[in-house]
Amino acid sequence: MEREDLPALRALGFEDDELKELDLWEPAAGTPAELAEMYVRRSKKKDSLSALREQVRRMCAHARSEGKKIRRVWFEQRSASKAYVRREEFENATAAIAENGLSKTLYVYKTSRLSRRGMGQVGLLLDNFEEQGARIYVVAENIDSTNSRMILGLVAWRFPLSREIAKPTRDRPVSLPRPPRTRDGRPRNLGKRR
Repeated sequence: MEREDLPALRALGFEDDELKELDLWEPAAGTPAELAEMYVRRSKKKDSLSALREQVRRMCAHARSEGKKIRRVWFEQRSASKAYVRREEFENATAAIAENGLSKTLYVYKTSRLSRRGMGQVGLLLDNFEEQGARIYVVAENIDSTNSRMILGLVAWRFPLSREIAKPTRDRPVSLPRPPRTRDGRPRNLGKRR
């Protein structure tokens, strides 16, 4: 029997031998507590496949250290920076846990993969997972939602904020007024004694 996510893993550029080493070759079996979902997203074409493969390797290593098997790798190639963008693979990964109870852990590489809409949306997701006795683990930042829920929410909160701060510079250059200067180029009142 073949894994459902084998086409996605091959799209990431994995060879069969490496998939066997990562324990991603055969379908994972076990109780929901022993299984996990993994979400990988390629936001921009400049995100190299080799970097994404390294993220998968690190998440697999962490899952192995916790004694978990990856039930499915959910892979998406789209930017999620706009509010109207639906991330179907992410929705499917979270539904596998929160609605279907197929596993109890969601591995993501960075918190930016959870939501760009902020703490409210991440909070709702965490509430859903908590009701199911499930968790989110962010590998790069070593954040486990079971004991770092507030940190995860705060980190998620900064993404919309950073976008708002960067907006003026992205849309148009910001020019700050220069202080008045003297004929020799020094700012006025610099070096004068009062």
